[in-house]
Amino acid sequence: MFKTLSDPTRLQILLILLFHGETCVCQFTRCLEAPQTLVSRHLRVLRENGLVEGEQKQQWVYYRISDSLNHMEKRILKVLRENYEGHRKIDCFLKKISENPC
Repeated sequence: MFKTLSDPTRLQILLILLFHGETCVCQFTRCLEAPQTLVSRHLRVLRENGLVEGEQKQQWVYYRISDSLNHMEKRILKVLRENYEGHRKIDCFLKKISENPC
């Protein structure tokens, strides 16, 4: 899990999910100001490591934190959320999502 989250983009994706909940790929691309291919590649790594789950809805895939996390993984995510609560970057992500819903 730590190796997966050592990449800044994957960590940011996970933080968006922790604070926003289910999020569309297009919203990740806006928040991260990154191309869809890059975002999809990082989401695939998160999915392969069991941290996120995706669901196809029309033309987009929506991601959420996996329901099958073990106790330790849930605790780590709780600590991450607590430490980033009120962080300027998180507020910026949430503002971009609210201004540009899918």
